[in-house]
Amino acid sequence: MKFMPISDARAKLASIVGEKQTERIVLTRRGKPESVLLDYDDFRSLQALADLISNPDTFAAVLEAIKKFRSGDLTDFVDLPIDE
Repeated sequence: MKFMPISDARAKLASIVGEKQTERIVLTRRGKPESVLLDYDDFRSLQALADLISNPDTFAAVLEAIKKFRSGDLTDFVDLPIDE
């Protein structure tokens, strides 16, 4: 993770957005974290994870699958109740 003052990011925004972001950039104001810039694919992955864990049934199924995997008892694919 890279930290950058908002004033620097404002001056470099076109170049920051124009290049492939390989790390998250924490924007700071007076040295304190304020916001985060991240790659769009990274954002979508985080959003998908948040959606997944916000559904209690799906989250419980994922936890159960992890438990079975760790115990070596996972012998088949698990059907997860994912809302579409």
